Amino acid sequence: MKVDTNSNAVQGKLEFVKKMAGGDFQAALDGAMGGAAAKTNPVAELEAYMKMTPAERMRDALLKKLGISEEDLAAMPPEQRKSFEEKIGQLVQEEMQKADHKKGARIDTSA
Repeated sequence: MKVDTNSNAVQGKLEFVKKMAGGDFQAALDGAMGGAAAKTNPVAELEAYMKMTPAERMRDALLKKLGISEEDLAAMPPEQRKSFEEKIGQLVQEEMQKADHKKGARIDTSA
């Protein structure tokens, strides 16, 4: 069986192994993940999330649901941003109504 060592995939893996052998694990990880490892820090993300107020967490969740970030929202033209802010407000009201219905649906059976 002949192994083609000239393909891009094989060359990429060889480069990865060479970096690993050199002891530069972070560089190898960044290369293997297309630079994604350097951009995310799970501990920092968790700490930032824990520092958020419940309202900020809800807004963050709703923005993710809409597929946008605070940075995307800030970069929008005023009219488009206003539209998204109204949509977020509507979603917040819907979430609060759902929470109220859940609370009101409980029946006291202790009597």
